[in-house]
Amino acid sequence: LVSAECKVLPCEPWDFAVGEVHGVSGLVTPREQILSGNTGVGECGDANIEYSGDVGLTCTQGQIQVTDVSACRRTCSSYGSSSSVEIDGKTFTVSPADRIRHAGNGTQECGAAAYGYIGSITLYCDDG
Repeated sequence: LVSAECKVLPCEPWDFAVGEVHGVSGLVTPREQILSGNTGVGECGDANIEYSGDVGLTCTQGQIQVTDVSACRRTCSSYGSSSSVEIDGKTFTVSPADRIRHAGNGTQECGAAAYGYIGSITLYCDDG
């Protein structure tokens, strides 16, 4: 008598696929387990650090595939993003202190924009 309890492999958070986000490739992993035949998400920034958002993933018998990068949006960085801020009636240019995910908030010290001021400036990231 033979008995078998074979199951199709899911895709685990440590599994990966090569994904391309706006011309840059990297290894994308699922945020959580994806059962075979189902979809899940990974992080755009795993493939391209300049982007944030969800990468669409599909799992087929334990093999992960990147299927959709349309939700990837540019992050705001200290070297590539800036905004105007008014302090004491004067306009200054300010960049974020650290990388900010698309649709996220970050801060910068007032003194980074205008010497002699203290406090913080809240910045909102909208696609870079």
